[in-house]
Amino acid sequence: RGDGWLAGEEAALAALDATVREAAVRLHERRELRAAHHGAGRPEGGPEDAAAALAAQARRLEETRSALASIRVRLTADADARARLAGLAEAYEAQKSRHALWASMDELIGSRDGQKLRNFAQSLSLDALLAQANRYLDDLARRYRLERVAGADLDIQVVDREMADEVRGVHSLSGGEMFLVSLALALGLSSMAARGGGIGTLFIDEGFGTLDPDSLDVALSCLEALQASGRQVGVISHVPAMIDRIGVQVRVEPLGGGRSAVRTARSAALPVPVPENVTT
Repeated sequence: RGDGWLAGEEAALAALDATVREAAVRLHERRELRAAHHGAGRPEGGPEDAAAALAAQARRLEETRSALASIRVRLTADADARARLAGLAEAYEAQKSRHALWASMDELIGSRDGQKLRNFAQSLSLDALLAQANRYLDDLARRYRLERVAGADLDIQVVDREMADEVRGVHSLSGGEMFLVSLALALGLSSMAARGGGIGTLFIDEGFGTLDPDSLDVALSCLEALQASGRQVGVISHVPAMIDRIGVQVRVEPLGGGRSAVRTARSAALPVPVPENVTT
């Protein structure tokens, strides 16, 4: 045999040796696995028990699949509900804003009998009336300004400008001051009413006797200014000092025996009889 043949045989022997070693290693592993298996012992029960356990596992698997299907249905319904909720979110926020507005209004003016709403509306009218009355007070009694009592709906108080804006109750005013304030309120009320329908005539009944000469002059000047603006102003009074300030007068003269006569006069000294004298 030549050297080539010998080399081939040596290579074949080396490959066989490697195969034998690998087989020995696998054999050792298998023997250890078999030993471990035999050491654990055989499982209890026979083929029938194994079949029953398999059936139980199959039933449990089916139940699990049913539960999974139910959960998937619920997840689908939840996804649909979330989609609908997302569509309603904008409408919900809008309705929530409307509810907040009405809740605030209910807290401010809501009441079962409507009294809070009436007071609220009347307080707004009172604010407008006081604004008009203060315009006239600037001419009649600049010292005072009217305002609504804080925290009250329809109560009025007086601010004394000459006493560092001291707040006073209306009942603290003197008789003459009270008359001027009442006159300002009456004039303010007539101004408010004139915006809607027009008030051309204003009657004032007494009260002038409580005024001092200066206040009386201011009040009459204000009434004359109203008359000059186109309104008819009627004054009912017993104050002699007013006779010279009233151009056209209607006098009631007693005749005795429970009778009286109504006459007109254009001055205190020259009475002018009514075209048809009226006796009562």
